[in-house]
Amino acid sequence: MLRRDGFSFVKVDNQWIVHRLYWDSVNDAETSRFIELALQLAAASNGLDILNCMDMAPGNYSNYALSNAMRISQDYIPMWRADAKLHTLWSAYNSILYSHFAYPDYDMWMSYDPYARLISVTRVFSGGPVYITDREPERTNTELIRWITLSNGEAIRVDEPALPTRDVLFRDPYNEAVLLKLASTVNGYPVIAFMNINKDGLRISEEFRLSDMPMRLSGQYAYYKVVSGEWGIVEANGSIRVELNELEVEVVVLAPLINGSKA
Repeated sequence: MLRRDGFSFVKVDNQWIVHRLYWDSVNDAETSRFIELALQLAAASNGLDILNCMDMAPGNYSNYALSNAMRISQDYIPMWRADAKLHTLWSAYNSILYSHFAYPDYDMWMSYDPYARLISVTRVFSGGPVYITDREPERTNTELIRWITLSNGEAIRVDEPALPTRDVLFRDPYNEAVLLKLASTVNGYPVIAFMNINKDGLRISEEFRLSDMPMRLSGQYAYYKVVSGEWGIVEANGSIRVELNELEVEVVVLAPLINGSKA
């Protein structure tokens, strides 16, 4: 019925409860495997994909034979400044582990949330699904939606789930005066998202070294700052200055230069 009505996937919530339901009655690992496989087979036989939710326990994600998208975040709480920061922080660092076996889902979001620009960028860089939950369609921020979509309506996304850059792997961008940075590629071109999620609302200025990217770079690059519109040339061993106020975001796209021209 769902497939007939135009749906292509189902979001299955509270998967962690498998562990509690069968506590002390049967083998937990074996039961989790049976239930997860049954769920995936039931969906697949009806032509549906699964978005796995509240599923960050080994009994869940260890048994995803057919589905490959899982929520790795806490619940999105709209219109809350602290949640915008912490939700971003935890999702980004959870991706370090969970992106190895699933496409990370950072949860739904509202396009008219006061912090929606930052939130939208995190979803683009998640590598997972991008979907909104606007309760009041008349308030939908169509300008922002167009900003992260192509002319055919397809959402812009990175090639692979973005990961924190090397310089912040063991830092705390919420409690420290350091920008959170996520890096990946789009159509093979390196991209970096810079976000200010400092808990005290500090304005933060940094020189980001390209050597801290998770991938190896060489030669010269033209860089373009998507939000501010700034551009320039930088060496692979050079740096780019980014300065952001509280909950601001910047996206930098790098294009390699060959003989002084963009590749």
